[in-house]
Amino acid sequence: SEEWRTVEVDRLVRFWANPVQFFLQQRLEMRVREDDDLLEENEPFLPGHLDRYALAGRMIDDRLRERKTEAAYKQLRAEGALPHGSFGSNFYQELSAAVDLFLPGIESLLQDPHDPLEVDITIDSFRLTGWIGGLYGSGCIRYRPAKLKGRDLVKIWVEHLIHNAMAGPEHRRRSVYAASDRTVTFRPVEEPLVELKTLLGFYWQGLSMPLHFYPETSRAWFEGGEECGESAARKVWHRGFNTKGEGESLVYRIALQGVEPLDQDFARTAAAVYGPLNEYLEQGIAGV
Repeated sequence: SEEWRTVEVDRLVRFWANPVQFFLQQRLEMRVREDDDLLEENEPFLPGHLDRYALAGRMIDDRLRERKTEAAYKQLRAEGALPHGSFGSNFYQELSAAVDLFLPGIESLLQDPHDPLEVDITIDSFRLTGWIGGLYGSGCIRYRPAKLKGRDLVKIWVEHLIHNAMAGPEHRRRSVYAASDRTVTFRPVEEPLVELKTLLGFYWQGLSMPLHFYPETSRAWFEGGEECGESAARKVWHRGFNTKGEGESLVYRIALQGVEPLDQDFARTAAAVYGPLNEYLEQGIAGV
């Protein structure tokens, strides 16, 4: 319906993080439980990946606010966020050491904080609304204490375009994403509304059917180029030795039954998203 043409910033970012999952959850109202979710019912001793990232994020915020480590640890224990006994203590120490290594790379980026930017722009038949936060003197800053993923690149690319469309003279029109293994920077975009129009067009398409865009596999296709793109994409999509292919996700197994996922639409969408993204990414995607 036409109400979906008014798009909040957060919704557009969530869509591009995983368009197929967005289609199942938001359009078909399906709650798809991945294998990792099912394992949680067995009450493992240590938190899973998502919980680990969330805890690391809280610990980073505590460090940036100069909150004492002991006080932060006691609060996490009181909330039940850590495993019991020595498992919890050892886990906290391990994660704390990782956070201490991560912090020096982002502290310099988080100086001179700016107020969030209100977003309200019309792009053809779409109205984009919401807020862009995480703004500093160094630009639009995002960070996550984990290895850089394709979805991270796409999400900050969407935010970078919106930031560039709304930024005033007092804002630095660059974006930085700091991961545990590398930091990437986007240069100012000459015509951000043109790129946003393309992304909104694919968003609209992805509301009526699963969009053939898969952040990791699409990235592999683009990196592989004309000669190796298809083989590189299939290696990421399918299960390998001791590795889980992106296509093994329950989301894709449900939504793409009986469909060739790596078709011409897949290649067209990957090129349309990762091509401009790569153009404004310092060093290019091959260097990421």
